[in-house]
Amino acid sequence: MKLIFNILCLFITVQFTLFGIFLVNHPKGSRTSNKILASFLFANALYLVYIPFFNNGTGFFFEYQIYFFRTTEPFSFLFGPLLYFYTVSLTIQDFKFKKKYLWHSLPFILDYLYILIFFYLKSYEVKLEILYTDRWFVIKLLCFNFFFFAQFIIYLIACLIIIRKHRKHIINYFSSLEKVKLSWLKLIIIAYIVIWSIDLLNSCINVGTFSIDYYVGMSIFSTLVSFILANLMIFRGLQYPNLFTQIQSNTNNKKYKKSPLTSELKKRYLNRLVEYIEKEKPYLDFNLTLSELSSKSKIPVHYLSQVINEVLDKNFYTFINEYRIKEAIKMFTHPNYKEKSILDILYEVGFNSRSTFYSLFQKITGETPSAFRKKVNSFDSK
Repeated sequence: MKLIFNILCLFITVQFTLFGIFLVNHPKGSRTSNKILASFLFANALYLVYIPFFNNGTGFFFEYQIYFFRTTEPFSFLFGPLLYFYTVSLTIQDFKFKKKYLWHSLPFILDYLYILIFFYLKSYEVKLEILYTDRWFVIKLLCFNFFFFAQFIIYLIACLIIIRKHRKHIINYFSSLEKVKLSWLKLIIIAYIVIWSIDLLNSCINVGTFSIDYYVGMSIFSTLVSFILANLMIFRGLQYPNLFTQIQSNTNNKKYKKSPLTSELKKRYLNRLVEYIEKEKPYLDFNLTLSELSSKSKIPVHYLSQVINEVLDKNFYTFINEYRIKEAIKMFTHPNYKEKSILDILYEVGFNSRSTFYSLFQKITGETPSAFRKKVNSFDSK
């Protein structure tokens, strides 16, 4: 089992390294996001590479462990910050990594200093004694491991908070959320919380019982899951590389207290908006965004957002999708669309997701599309 674990770690190390190189050189999408994700993979690769070569008497070159003892372990303290900044980079269009963010690497530096001062600066004989007989040194290192688990989970929770705020933000800019919502990243982060919680429990059990087979078995499981999660991040991150090209960086969720928009001008913009929407039906385009509607209706984007939010008391997502549902209702009650399927109609009115259409239709009408259509057909047959 130990050999299997070593081979698995070596394979994943190579895989993460190759994926990281690919992301750094990938021409599409956010270069910053790709580089941060690549750094996350490199940190994981460096952390794992120690295991097949030097770890716990199972490595290929365990006899040289004294020269490389835990040299890559501190990289685990970069997992949380890098995943956090990757999440931030996906939610802010013009995100740039600043020097002040480097304080997040402090635990990484402290761990290296601890190993350097209390191990590598000692004589060879003292190192041997520490490595094979000093149980307190090992316990202190285990305490660092517990600190890592706590730190990582805190960062993951921070990621979930950012994703929640992000969802509230994007409904003011997009009429369809399938390509911009980060539910996939939320699920990955929740999975990371679960797997690292299991790892923490595994470490606690290992300290108490020292059951190596159990520890290795659980480590294989958590390493495999981490590998799958990292692959999912790469796949989804590259699947939608240009999520935020339509968001205006100067039109975030600010209040309109200092807006020069008068009541008369609000009314005029609202009339122009409603007239354009009902005449041109731009909502039939499932890719419609706030900036595109602003350009087509000749209403400045910040005023358009203010009119929808303040006057109509709605967000852009709700405003557009209500029109789409109204259009679907017209089609359900029109004889020309009697033979068309619900799927055909939902695509025709501007939806790109069956689940979203069904959810919004039922929320607005109180009935599912199938039930509504069945009721309409029963009235027509009488």
